Amino acid sequence: MPVSDPALWTLIADWPLPFRKDHDPKASPPRVCQRFEHNLRAAGDWSDAASDRITEGYRRFLYLKALSDEPLTPPHWLDEAWHLHLGFRDDYTALERAVGRPLPHRRTILKKEANRAYARGRALWRREFDADPPPDLWPALGLVAAGNAISTIGVGLWIIGFVAPFTPWSVSPWLFGLGIVLVLAGNFLTGKYGPQVVSRCA
Repeated sequence: MPVSDPALWTLIADWPLPFRKDHDPKASPPRVCQRFEHNLRAAGDWSDAASDRITEGYRRFLYLKALSDEPLTPPHWLDEAWHLHLGFRDDYTALERAVGRPLPHRRTILKKEANRAYARGRALWRREFDADPPPDLWPALGLVAAGNAISTIGVGLWIIGFVAPFTPWSVSPWLFGLGIVLVLAGNFLTGKYGPQVVSRCA
């Protein structure tokens, strides 16, 4: 992997992320958390495999953050890992000392600014790791926009098919069903089920 700063990447890739020995009743079987990934799994609604992938993506985001002099906005699931790590203030501060620079976290930036910082992060990932970010970890803004548009059309058809009194009964079920399919397809395309893909943190 032709990263521009191998020593920095090795430091972050091998950094022992902290964890709390919380009880995770959603795990099967229920367990006490023994890794950062377990805390992430307990805090979110992901599988163990997804939590592992998100944690790996978060390490890459931290590396990009340490390289960049400009704000970078992660997708919301990497932001969840970021917020979890920030909760371990001593460890986060120790990591900042180890990389030799602050890794600031700023909340609630404007959407337009967040989109620019989001695209900047994807471009830096591509440059450093010689590949586009996996779409399930860091989807392109085009996919996000397309998914949102499809979902919006689906909601419109759902309303017409289910609510509008002027819609012929023979057509209503088809519009209603098509609306649901489009909403689900749009959500699948953006890789989300409710939360905004582009976080408002940088």
